[in-house]
This record gives sequence, structure tokens and C-alpha cells, in this order.
Amino acid sequence: MSVASYSKCRIQFIPKERESPEVHYSDRTLIELRQYDFDDFSLRTIDVDNNRKEIFNVPFKRPDQYKRAQTVNQPDAIRNDDGLYLLWLNETTRDQFYQTLDTCIEQQNLISKDTPKPSSPPPDTKPKEDKQYTPKTQPARPVPDNRNDVLVDIYQLGQHIRQGDTDNAVALSRKLANQRISLQAKPWSKSKEEQTIQITIKIDSNDQSFSSRYDPITMDVFPSTKINELRTALEYCNFNLPANQYFFVNGHLAHENCTMEELNIQPRSLFILFIIQ
Repeated sequence: MSVASYSKCRIQFIPKERESPEVHYSDRTLIELRQYDFDDFSLRTIDVDNNRKEIFNVPFKRPDQYKRAQTVNQPDAIRNDDGLYLLWLNETTRDQFYQTLDTCIEQQNLISKDTPKPSSPPPDTKPKEDKQYTPKTQPARPVPDNRNDVLVDIYQLGQHIRQGDTDNAVALSRKLANQRISLQAKPWSKSKEEQTIQITIKIDSNDQSFSSRYDPITMDVFPSTKINELRTALEYCNFNLPANQYFFVNGHLAHENCTMEELNIQPRSLFILFIIQ
């Protein structure tokens, strides 16, 4: 075994179980690309601040196991059975680590090409069909339903019910039901009426082609709106986003049960919804 390359990095571990706590490792953490044979590699990380304890050691078999960020300020990502690791590589060693990683992938591809494939019986001969050529077109940007006010509708429904405004409550209930939005009753504690806060959500990803598909999204939220409610509202807006998504605001990960008030969200605050492809 030899260490083909390494880099200093900062790591944030997001466990698969949402109830489990996240773990943060300092920027003195090391990631190693270990080589055991010509095409046998693993990715191993070491917690230098904790007696060089191993954080993870994942066999590296496919290029898509390690998701690279587009810029040094964005995290790389690697997933195992326990959860997701986000890695911010040191700027001085990042490029060298990537170059060695590319060499490793080339060696694996070379072995894959040289490995003979099992022979298969010849296919049945069929007459050729005339096929009409259809030019390829660029995929259109997703067009969401006009439901960005779903959080406002839900809040106003609660206000109408508390005020005994039956007609408006019925009308809003029907509107939300037609959108197939499930509602859950909660105990009401008296508080002053909340004002909406307009925020902007920018969708970003380690896959640049995916990021470019979406324009910034403007939504109205309330101080009591939680991150998991904001995520649900986006789902009802039919943005068809992958499941591996994480909200960042003010440079920090926004936890599922945090409210806008706890995150100190102001009008025109910018959220980054980071998608791991």
C-alpha cells in the first residue's frame, strides 16, 4: 500500500438519520488517496486533531463516487452507508489531489478496457427500418406551477379559522386540497400577526449543467416558517429536485427544524439550495 496523494481539508458529516447530530472536522483533517494495486484504490480521511483517528475509508471503484465541486468555496462530496461527507479541500493542495485522482481513474478505465467481455450469441438479423432523423434540442428549463405563495395560503388559512372567517377558510381549504397539500392541525398559541419575508433561493450543484437549468426562485416566508416547511413548499411547486439537497444561508447549513427567525432571515436574504448529483 502507498499514499498516491493527499490534501488537507475541512469536513462536515451529515448522517443519514436526520435525528443524529452532524459532525464537523477542522481544516487540519487529511484525505488520502491510497493505492493497493494498479487499479485498486481507496479514499481515507484522518482526524488529525483526534489522535489521527480514521473518519472513513471507502474503496474507490467508480469516478462518480467522489463528487467534485466547481469552485474552491464549494464542498466536494462522498457518500457511504452512514451518510454524506462534505469536503472543502485546501486550495494549495486541491489541484494536485485532483490530478492524481484523474490518473487513478485512467488506470481503472485501462484495466476495464483490457478485460475481455463474455461473448454473446449473434443477434437475429432483421430488415433495416427507415428511420427519420430528429434533431436534438436543448432541454427546456423546468417551468414550476405558480404555487410560490403556498406558505402564505397556509398561514392565512390558520388566520381565517382563528378569526371565525368561515367563507375565506373554506375557499382556501379547497384551493390547497386541489393542490394535494396535506395539512396538519397544531395547537394555537396567541401571538402577534406575522409579516411575510421575501427571500431568494438559488439552486446550485456540484454538476454545473444541473445548476444552469434553474433561475433564482422568489418565495414569501414567515418568521415561524421552518426549513422543512420551506422544502415541502418547493416540492409542491413542482421543481422536481433530487432528494440529496441541503439549504445554506449566511455561509452555514440550515437545519431542518430551524425557523427563519432563529436563522435571522431578513427581506431579500439569499438561500443556497445545494444539490448533490
